[in-house]
Amino acid sequence: MTADPWQHMLKQLEPEYDKYKDITEYGQPAFMIDLIPDIKGKFQIRIYDNWNLDSKEFDVSIFWATKQLATWPNCRRIAWDRWQFKTRKDAEKFKTLFILKWAR
Repeated sequence: MTADPWQHMLKQLEPEYDKYKDITEYGQPAFMIDLIPDIKGKFQIRIYDNWNLDSKEFDVSIFWATKQLATWPNCRRIAWDRWQFKTRKDAEKFKTLFILKWAR
C-alpha cells in the first residue's frame, strides 16, 4: 500500500498510474527503435511503443516508416514493425531519420 493517500486513490482509479506518472516526469520517448544484427549478416530495425500505450500516433509512425522505406533499395519489410537492411549504414541512417522525425 502507498503511504500517500492521494496516490493510493489515484492507483485505485487508474491501475497504470505509475506508468503514466513516469511518462510525464521523465519525458522519455514513447516510440523506440532498435537496430539488431541478424544471423544472415544483415541488420534489422524494430520500432516499438516504449510505454505500451497502443496509441494512434504509434500506428502513424509505422505507416510513416513504411512509406519512407518503400523507396529504399536495400531494405525490405519483414514484419509489421520490422525492416531488414543489407548494411548497417543504411539501418543507422534510417534510425537517425526516425528519431529526428518522432522526437518529442
